[in-house]
This record gives sequence, structure tokens and C-alpha cells, in this order.
Amino acid sequence: MEKQQSCEERIADRLASALEDLSNATAYQFQCEACGHEFMSADDDSDCPECEAECEQVKDPNESREEYLNGVLEITPVHLVIRVGLSWGGPADGFTLYCDPDTREIEKVEYYFQDWFDGAKRGLSGSALDLVRDMFQPYVENYE
Repeated sequence: MEKQQSCEERIADRLASALEDLSNATAYQFQCEACGHEFMSADDDSDCPECEAECEQVKDPNESREEYLNGVLEITPVHLVIRVGLSWGGPADGFTLYCDPDTREIEKVEYYFQDWFDGAKRGLSGSALDLVRDMFQPYVENYE
């Protein structure tokens, strides 16, 4: 029995496929009246790549977008994310605040530290989490 590849090993192919689907959903579809060639284009006024004749648009991106969105399982605002930068350049650091979009309560805080071509983050808990919440909760409540 073959071992299934890990998500890390499979993610590049899955992302490429998802992006291709999105690209197709936002492209115009044409059919050449002269030669019958069908093709997709980002332009809404296109000539046939086969015979260079003017082509009839048979599907516009708004229709494709609706079809694509009909297949989407979920679009749910999970968090309002606010980044608090303390320094930038190399190195850079700060906090990422994850807030409930309805109540504006800070639910989770991560500290990030980034240097050239490297980075790390740590979730805060206990008194460190309370300290950051106390400092930034008033800002989050008034954030527009």
C-alpha cells in the first residue's frame, strides 16, 4: 500500500488547480464565426488566435463568476485581522490580532518576528495575551 502524500507535498498542485478554476471563471469565452474555434480570453473584444477573424463572445465573466460561486461551499468572515507593526525592515516584529467580526473582541494574538528570508510566530496566552488585549482592545472596538 502506497503512503499518501502529505498536504505540504500536495498543496502546490491543489493551489494551481484552484487558481486555474478562478482564472477560467473570470475569463471571457469566444467562438470564432469564421472557423468555429473556441477560446478563453481576459479581453472582452478579441480576435481569433487561429484565423484572426472577429469573434462572437459566447459567455462573459459575470455569468462564469456566478456559476463558480454557486459551487463555493462557504464564505464566512471568521476573524477581523489587525496587524500591529512594532518595527520593520530586517528584523521586523509585531502582533497580529484576530478579532470576532461581530463583537470586535480580540480572540487570539500572535507575535511575529521576521528577518530577511526567515520568520517565526508565537501565539500568546495568559498574562501576555491579557496585556496585549488590554492595550489594543479599545482600538479594535473603534476600528472602522
